[in-house]
Amino acid sequence: REFKSFVLADIPGIIEGAAEGKGLGIQFLKHIQRTRVIIYLVDIFTADDIDKTLEILKNELYQFDRELLKRPHLVVLNKIDLMDPKRLKAISKRVSPDYIFCSAQSGAGIKKLLNRIEHELDRQR
Repeated sequence: REFKSFVLADIPGIIEGAAEGKGLGIQFLKHIQRTRVIIYLVDIFTADDIDKTLEILKNELYQFDRELLKRPHLVVLNKIDLMDPKRLKAISKRVSPDYIFCSAQSGAGIKKLLNRIEHELDRQR
């Protein structure tokens, strides 16, 4: 298999109000403008509020630069290694099949995530 490289920028903890300067807001949002793919990394333990969490994140991007919402994106639910398998299965039935479940700690789902990132980047070439 051919090896490819790409730059991944971690934009930590965008909070509600970031577009207006709350937290480290605008400093981090400026970095997002240089990306080709946006990955929304959501803690699986906020599963009851995934839609609300995504809405807040997307709203902050919209407030900062509407064009950002037109970029390809992936939704990643992290920390699956810490969740009870029955609850994880229930969540997976409830959310979009496009969401990627992974664990940075155990490595579960990371290969799938990398393949999806590669696919999105290849589509833009």
